[in-house]
Amino acid sequence: MYFVAIPRISVSGTGTVTAYPDEADLLFSVRTQNVSATNAAVENGFIMTVVYSSLDALGVNKSDVKTVSYSLQPTYDSYNYSKVIGYVAINSVEVIVTGTENLPNVGRIIDVIVQAGVNQIDGITFTFAGLNYNSLRAQAYHKAVEDANSQASAIVTGVGGVIVGMASISTNYGYGILPQPIVYEGSTTTKPPTPINSGLQQVTATVNITYLYI
Repeated sequence: MYFVAIPRISVSGTGTVTAYPDEADLLFSVRTQNVSATNAAVENGFIMTVVYSSLDALGVNKSDVKTVSYSLQPTYDSYNYSKVIGYVAINSVEVIVTGTENLPNVGRIIDVIVQAGVNQIDGITFTFAGLNYNSLRAQAYHKAVEDANSQASAIVTGVGGVIVGMASISTNYGYGILPQPIVYEGSTTTKPPTPINSGLQQVTATVNITYLYI
């Protein structure tokens, strides 16, 4: 009995779908420093209470606001690392803004929390909500398979062959989205709302397919 190996060809197909994001993750922190650990923590807590009240006044749901980290650490003399000269308290918070129609409010949120005492904006990441992302990912996969099929067909046909099946397939995908850090310096002067523009974002899928042909 003889076995004849069926020729194979492996190609990678890519599919990309572009859309406006419908969710923004805003990260910010309140950083306070004092010679006393207690005072650093108390001052930080006071400012954060004002910040939370400001968010509540804006109509931000409490379920969309969460603490992501809190630290209270000593600071040391730059010439004598064993000498404690003060303490730093840092409270980091995430605010999630959902809905394409609500994303323009991110700039207003930044202005309000800075006025309330936030002194560090750690960044903004624009994303897609679960159901929307699943739909976009499926579209990207479909385009990726079409791209792979087109490539394989062109190559195999070019050498006079015919595709008869698939031996294997693997996938990967990802966002075409990057965090967007903001440098913000507080000011007591009247100013327009901080401009925030999410722009169009991409969801990209790649399929690696091995075809059988004769």
